[in-house]
Amino acid sequence: TSSRLQFNPPTLNFGNLTPPYHTFSICNMDISSEAQVETDSDRLQVLLDKYLHDPDDGGPAADALLEAATMFEQEEMRFRQKNADAFSSDRKHFPIWEMLATLVRNEHFLGHVFSAFMQRRDAVLQAAAGRFLVSAGPGLSVLPTLQQSLFMELLTQDTMEEKLFEMINSGSLPMVAWAEGLLAYALLDDHCADELVRRGLVPNFLRRLRGIVFEDASICEAPGAKSVPAQESGYELSGKALLQREKSFLVQCLGTLMSYKESLGLALQEGALDVVLTLVGAGAEDAVLCHETLRMLASLLSHRKFSLVFIESGGLRCLLGLRHLPYCGSSVGLCLLSLAHFTGVMHKICRTADPSPKELTAFALRILDYSDEVASCNALQFFSKVLAYEQAFL
Repeated sequence: TSSRLQFNPPTLNFGNLTPPYHTFSICNMDISSEAQVETDSDRLQVLLDKYLHDPDDGGPAADALLEAATMFEQEEMRFRQKNADAFSSDRKHFPIWEMLATLVRNEHFLGHVFSAFMQRRDAVLQAAAGRFLVSAGPGLSVLPTLQQSLFMELLTQDTMEEKLFEMINSGSLPMVAWAEGLLAYALLDDHCADELVRRGLVPNFLRRLRGIVFEDASICEAPGAKSVPAQESGYELSGKALLQREKSFLVQCLGTLMSYKESLGLALQEGALDVVLTLVGAGAEDAVLCHETLRMLASLLSHRKFSLVFIESGGLRCLLGLRHLPYCGSSVGLCLLSLAHFTGVMHKICRTADPSPKELTAFALRILDYSDEVASCNALQFFSKVLAYEQAFL
């Protein structure tokens, strides 16, 4: 059976991966910018009513789901610009919270959308359902209500997992992208993660991510990857945009999967380090993707052998040169903590001239000073380990 490493930083040190449960009702939240929230909520309710009127009517139903998905994508982007943690409960301070409350009030809606995603007869409606579920997924996975349990229950049922694996193996856009996006949330369930590793899908994920990052023709010129939306629709995505979404989904999935012992050899064989250093390097413009990639790196660094390869490849210098600090403070702090776990790795860092241990200490002190509590916690734990090497770090 598949087994995760005993030291698993993304689970232990990355904040609220377990959905929080509170005593208040999401439907009665007092949110700022009330007029705008009410407008967004009312607009969303109109779209839900349009879909529920006849969920099997492909054209109107798909259009309603696509427009609703676009609304969630825009509001989720606004939230993530302020908060790096995708599983944070801080959405209650943003307009997206009231939009999620609207979904809660329509208790049968999610069941209909999952059914549309599972069916085969209408590809357009199926793709629209997938996009909606992915766009609303981050918020649904942390709701303090039974709706969160319903979302995860529907997502992790055996028939749903089989469907996701089937779509991923097909490699056909857009469904492979939406399947990977949903799997990123399903992998919060250990059984689903174990099953994916057992089935040998990890190397497929690594190869596909590498192909997208380095623009391999077999992926970037495949059917669907070069598609252009019809001009009459303002909600469809081009093939290029789909690949960019898929890149992010793959990174999120691998952030969980790379903590498995079985993943180490695959990561080294498939050049995962080159992919990671490219995504977080000097040319990285997407702060959210950089943060998620650092989470993936932290999982990889929970393997001693990968940590040594990372140091030998100049990875530490890359970390110290990150563009997106303090936004990525929690994830880069997690990477440092992963390195500090291994005595042999720390001895190697102590002998490294570029960057020197004192440069690394100064960098960790910067992270400690950030207002992000998770970042500060990771930095403190890093120092609790490296102070054993005080001659090098003080």
